[in-house]
Amino acid sequence: MHVDRDDVSPQVAYALLDTLRESDTACRLADGRFALVLEDTPEDGAVWTLERVRRLLTEQGVGATVWAGIASYPAHALESADLLRQ
Repeated sequence: MHVDRDDVSPQVAYALLDTLRESDTACRLADGRFALVLEDTPEDGAVWTLERVRRLLTEQGVGATVWAGIASYPAHALESADLLRQ
């Protein structure tokens, strides 16, 4: 997930904390993007999760554009590096 403004990182982090489950993992990549690992979640569940994050940011008045992509194991890749590229 990429957010189009660097100064909104804290708001994005709080939206992720409010949305994700204990079993999920969020991290910040070196290029500034956020990566989410949603345990035992099908593609449509990932879409709903990202929509909840987007909605929270909108409700907070965060003026940012969110770009997101979804890659599922094992449907899109078997190795972590390949999954991240997807």
